[in-house]
Amino acid sequence: YNPFDLSVKQVANTGVMYWASRVLALYERDLPYHLQSPDLKTAGKTDFGGQIDEPYFAAHHRIVEEADGSKRQIGICSSESGLDNKLVIWEFDEDGKQLHKVEKIIKNAAFGFFHDMAVTETQYVFVENPIRLDLKKFLLEYMFGKACIAECLMFDRSMDAKVHVIPRPGKGNEGDYKVFTCP
Repeated sequence: YNPFDLSVKQVANTGVMYWASRVLALYERDLPYHLQSPDLKTAGKTDFGGQIDEPYFAAHHRIVEEADGSKRQIGICSSESGLDNKLVIWEFDEDGKQLHKVEKIIKNAAFGFFHDMAVTETQYVFVENPIRLDLKKFLLEYMFGKACIAECLMFDRSMDAKVHVIPRPGKGNEGDYKVFTCP
């Protein structure tokens, strides 16, 4: 056990999707793993030919149908950037070509736990949970192998949950980012 090793084992067992003629196994903090058909042997990580240019592609994705009948796969990366959170949202067409990439820095939301999303015709919707890092537990338990990192994240009743509504590109509402506080 090394208390200074903050790496997480990549298990690619949280989500599975079939997209762009590939079966992909997903995990919260890693790139997708391409599984071969029909035996489902692991072919390796994929970044969609360099189109996923962040370290993560979360396990919770959305496939949405557009007004013209085409489908889009929407995936995210949520990563800490100091005290802030960096959300990256990708949209891919049915052939796996990136159509859009949106980046949003959310201030003071490093532990906002942006785990999943909703997608409307014109917006991406994220909930920022009222979570904080319990530094005492982190230093006294995690660092000595007595707790996992997830056990150091605590619900904080003094904080409000927030709903972030981010415009989808090309839908006529660019620059219309909104945040709603939920006490």
